[in-house]
Amino acid sequence: SDNNRRSNQATQAAQAALRYCEQLLTGEVTVPAGATALSTAAAESNPSNERWTSFSNWKLATNAGGPVSVPSTVYTSSKAPQCMAQKRTLGTSEVIVVTARGFSDNYAENSDASGRTKAGSVVWLQSIIRLETL
Repeated sequence: SDNNRRSNQATQAAQAALRYCEQLLTGEVTVPAGATALSTAAAESNPSNERWTSFSNWKLATNAGGPVSVPSTVYTSSKAPQCMAQKRTLGTSEVIVVTARGFSDNYAENSDASGRTKAGSVVWLQSIIRLETL
């Protein structure tokens, strides 16, 4: 039952991060004071070059295309959920792929560069926002 609770905890954190970043991108919310703005990496047509797939990108500063941590005014947890966004070309449309990850309260990762989970739960979620010109 503890594993189920921790998995649910990580899922809720990931859902909060995904929604927060979607709202930042669509302008539904503004960046809170002291929080980091979400940037989108350059448009990419090759799915194998998506930034979220490399653990090292999750360690970068936000201004270098790294993740945004959800501020504690939005979601409170022992390790803040994170998200990153990247523009992508799908056919003739430009979209933004939003990737979020949430953590259980006992989450820990290996100290090496692999970024692998050492303890606890981590859940990854994605959404796609289609950009339309009006």
